Amino acid sequence: MAASALGARLVQMATNIRETRWAKIPWDSYASGAAISASRLILERLCGTGLIPSSYPIQVLHPWGLHPLAVPLYSTSRTRIVYEGTSHTRSEKIEAIADQRLVQENLHVCFIGQDTHGQDDTNCSRCEKCIRTMIVLDILGRLRDFRMFDRSSYRIELASRMDALHGTRRSMHYEIRELALRHGRLDIVRQIDISVRRSKRAAFLKRFAKWPVLWRLPHLSWKRAFGELAHLHRIERPQSDGAA
Repeated sequence: MAASALGARLVQMATNIRETRWAKIPWDSYASGAAISASRLILERLCGTGLIPSSYPIQVLHPWGLHPLAVPLYSTSRTRIVYEGTSHTRSEKIEAIADQRLVQENLHVCFIGQDTHGQDDTNCSRCEKCIRTMIVLDILGRLRDFRMFDRSSYRIELASRMDALHGTRRSMHYEIRELALRHGRLDIVRQIDISVRRSKRAAFLKRFAKWPVLWRLPHLSWKRAFGELAHLHRIERPQSDGAA
């Protein structure tokens, strides 16, 4: 395991937070920072600092559950919660560790996995988060080295199927585009530009979402442009034989 190879102690946790009223709260915007900070505070008798990797660089500030100004406020008198890595984008972080064999053998970025619950420590290799990481590794010429990704259905055209409707995703689009330009991958730059154009068109048509009949326009436009990477649905686990 990666933890043992690094000489670290792995502490596995499980939570039922999504089975409570927290499930009704927008996870990205509100719940993520509190839930992840809580997992660090549970261990405050063992460690004095809890690190939470940054979602975005400090230059990109927007309402978000993991915000560099909000996360440290979860600190206590015994444990300091640190929002780590705001000096770099996600693409820059991947670039910095892409040559390390331990990372190549263990990189896990997916919260869906093969079981659709994210509990099997695998990358589904078909959700937007996986595709985005695979595109960055492709730009760096390292995708073949990362064995936890299934490359059988990967192609650069998937970059045009990632929507950039929201500011958070749009910022990631532009950082990948900058990386692609720096490495001379103009083919990927073109696909990202297509995604941005499609997203602008979808944002314009969104104003008709509540109009009679015309609501079909934004729905069909989004499905045609980004439906290939539609949200994956969780498969309900079968009940055990002893269940009532």
